Amino acid sequence: LIVNEAMSPLWRNPASKSRTRDPNRRPPGSGRADFREGVTRRLLPCVRAFGPDLIILSVGFNGLVGDAGNPCVDGVDALDLVEEDLYWATLQVMKVASVCCKGRIVSVLEEGSGSRVTAGSTPSYASIVAAAKQHVRALTGY
Repeated sequence: LIVNEAMSPLWRNPASKSRTRDPNRRPPGSGRADFREGVTRRLLPCVRAFGPDLIILSVGFNGLVGDAGNPCVDGVDALDLVEEDLYWATLQVMKVASVCCKGRIVSVLEEGSGSRVTAGSTPSYASIVAAAKQHVRALTGY
């Protein structure tokens, strides 16, 4: 079983051409709370229902605040994840792994897309490093 939890709006419906919306209102499926809801309501139930012998967790950092893979539409970032969100998500997957597959997880870290340069900012991978540390902290319990 491969579960690729594509969190909207990172993967928008290509048929949708509309880019006009209230910049103070996030589209459905975006933001930190919606990310956590997607993990809780979609990802984890699928994994539990399948009951794998091993979970291979591929962690990307494209949803982090300021990452070029976290597209900005009308001045509003898509997911705006922070390091704590990756820590939380990793713990949730570990809980399911403890039930389904005796805690067996292989974790693969991916890079982000790089920092998006905006007025007054400089590219930095500090947020990716901090997020990776939180992921490893969750895995190791330190």
